[in-house]
Amino acid sequence: MTTVEGGDATITPSSGELAINDAVLYGAKLDYDDVRMGDVDLSGEADIVDVTYLQRYSIKMYSITARQLKAADVLRNGEVDITDVTYLQRQLTSGGGSL
Repeated sequence: MTTVEGGDATITPSSGELAINDAVLYGAKLDYDDVRMGDVDLSGEADIVDVTYLQRYSIKMYSITARQLKAADVLRNGEVDITDVTYLQRQLTSGGGSL
């Protein structure tokens, strides 16, 4: 419990940095094979409804299941955000309506 500067980390410092040792991270490999890209509502196709769900999720107005989260990760980079919304919108408007 020592700060980077050599101080006592149990005392709340007013400034400085703390070092964290012995951290253990757990995770699971994302498998995208069981979902259709962009099909957030799991209806079988990605459409404008999915864009709306994705927009609402990205601003924390909508919650989704783990399976929906995989489908929402349109860019497949492990995170769902507004860039997934933009990509899905572009794919739908350039491709004629659904993915």
